[in-house]
Amino acid sequence: VQPLGRAAVARDAAHVQAQALVRVAVRDRDHRLPGFGHLPQLFLQSAHEPWFCYLAFNAGHVPFHAPPAHLHTQDLASAGPPDVDPRPYYKAATGAVDAEIGRLLDGIAPLLPRTDVFFAGDNGTPFVVVLPPFDALKAKTTLYEGGVRVPLIASGPAVAQAGACDALVCMTDLYATVADLAGAVVGSEDDSR
Repeated sequence: VQPLGRAAVARDAAHVQAQALVRVAVRDRDHRLPGFGHLPQLFLQSAHEPWFCYLAFNAGHVPFHAPPAHLHTQDLASAGPPDVDPRPYYKAATGAVDAEIGRLLDGIAPLLPRTDVFFAGDNGTPFVVVLPPFDALKAKTTLYEGGVRVPLIASGPAVAQAGACDALVCMTDLYATVADLAGAVVGSEDDSR
């Protein structure tokens, strides 16, 4: 999490504390577990506008684990160990990320009317949790539908028209859009349009 601009400038103690908490969470690998979705809220409570918040959850990736019970609805007590029965743990991790995103958006609700939010998945479903009729050999790490069709959701005042789109999009395509929203000048060598 960092404010827009070339340098992160701490303007008060709460801002410094929130930035330090985020750095510690990432450095200590707490980012593997859901539960730190509140840290951007700490930052945003003291951030001066404009600001940019990038939050990447690693949940849903191997090694699978049991996220905090209050963040999901899966019955992991009857599941086998994650290396034997990974699907319930994957579903729990997905539910936990959903809960944390919800908590983050609830925490910044007053800012949402003037905030653009982008949510994206990275690269498909891990093959070890794919069930028929889908083919595990055509999942994550492949160029088949199960490896490339991931969510991309944009919301906010800069969204010109609501709806769904089947266009092929890559995460690098967002660079120019986000830079434009931030008021940054994008050179032709960095233009992802």
